Amino acid sequence: MFKAYTLFTLLFFVSVTVKAQDSVIPEISYPYLDKLITSAKIHYPKLTGYNDKINLARINVKRAGISWFDILTFSYIYQPNNTLNYAIPTTNTGTTVNRFLFNGLQLGVSLNLGSILTKPYTIKAAQEDLNIVRDEQNEFLVTLTADVKRRYFTYLLQKNLVKLQTQSYQDMQTLLKQTKYKFQKGEATFDVYNAALITASARAEQKLQAETNFLIAKSELEALVGLKLEDIE
Repeated sequence: MFKAYTLFTLLFFVSVTVKAQDSVIPEISYPYLDKLITSAKIHYPKLTGYNDKINLARINVKRAGISWFDILTFSYIYQPNNTLNYAIPTTNTGTTVNRFLFNGLQLGVSLNLGSILTKPYTIKAAQEDLNIVRDEQNEFLVTLTADVKRRYFTYLLQKNLVKLQTQSYQDMQTLLKQTKYKFQKGEATFDVYNAALITASARAEQKLQAETNFLIAKSELEALVGLKLEDIE
C-alpha cells in the first residue's frame, strides 16, 4: 500500500514539475504591448487631467504676456468750447476771461512703476508653472508605461497558470478515474483512492483560484488601457 501511494505521488508531482517549466517569455508580444501603452496614454483619466492642466497653464502664459498693457493707465477729459463758465470781471475792461486753459478733448497716460518691475517675474512664474505641469505629466507617463508593462506581464503569467492548472486538473481527473477503477477491482487500497480524491479536490480548487487571478489581472490591465483587451488588435 505504501509503495503504491508513493509511486502515485511521485508520478503526479513529476508531471506538475515538467509542466511548471513552461515559459511565458515566448508569448510576449511587444507590438501588442506598445498598443496597450498607447491606449493607456489616450484613455487613462488622470492623463487627460494633465492635458487640461497644460492647456490652462498655456493660457496663463499668454495672459501674462499680454498683461504688459496693464502698466499703462489711459484717461481723458472732455471740455467743450461752449461750456458756460463763470467769468472773473476785471476793473479795466468790460470783457470776461475764460478760466480754462485748454478746451476740447484732453488725453492722459500714466505708468505704473510697480507693475513694470514685477511684470517679468509674473511672466516667468506662469512659464515655470507650465514647465512644472509638463514635468509632472512626463513623470506620470513613465509610471503609467511601467504599470502597463507590469500588468501585461502579470496577465500573461496568470494566463499560463490557468493553462497549467487546467492541464493538471485534467490529468488528475484521468488519474482519479484510473484509481477509482482499480479500487473497485480491488487492485488499489482505500487509502490510495482517498488520497487521489483529496488531491483531485485540491487541483479543482487551484484551478478555480488560477482562473480568478487571471480575470483579476485582465480587469486590472483593462482599467489602465481603457478598453477591453479583445478590442485592441
